[in-house]
Amino acid sequence: MVPKGIIFGNCVIMAGSALLAFVPFDKTRVRTLWAKWIFGILALLGIVKGGVEVAWNLGWFVLSDDSGRRLHSCLSFASGLVVGFLFSLIFSGQLIGSKRASAEATNDSTA
Repeated sequence: MVPKGIIFGNCVIMAGSALLAFVPFDKTRVRTLWAKWIFGILALLGIVKGGVEVAWNLGWFVLSDDSGRRLHSCLSFASGLVVGFLFSLIFSGQLIGSKRASAEATNDSTA
């Protein structure tokens, strides 16, 4: 029996990843195109990884020992990829983005 905390944690990861999918559509922030793509990739990876782990932990599919180790390796690789992408967004400043200039401020500066 798998502890309920692990399943709950994976569900939180899936919900957080789904929220990451909506970050690039924030109209008050400006982000580069590659950062928008990274947010989409992070959302997809997080949802798929969390879903596979929940299904595996609940026993919805059973793997042989060798296949289980391979799946665990792939899930670990996906976790590392997500962390690496998050660090790239943090260090480039694209996680927060820059504030979009309002139309009023643009008109005042040109007058």
